[in-house]
Amino acid sequence: MKTNAPSQQPIGRHSQRKANTLESLTPTELAKIKNVSRRTILQWYHSGIIGCAFHVGNVIRFALKDVDRDLAKHKQPATHS
Repeated sequence: MKTNAPSQQPIGRHSQRKANTLESLTPTELAKIKNVSRRTILQWYHSGIIGCAFHVGNVIRFALKDVDRDLAKHKQPATHS
């Protein structure tokens, strides 16, 4: 007999994205996760605050893990020697 057990899927709007941080995200998807505008994401990218994972045609894709790392580096105070 086969039972129909409920799937163990995460619940929530961005749960699947958060579960797989290596997945590539569009600027719009990343903006929703980071709670900023798409324009802010693109400004961060063009100013070098965050890097780009790769381009798919004209669409920039980002890896959440890399963006989190870049933002953490950017928040650290600069050390002066």
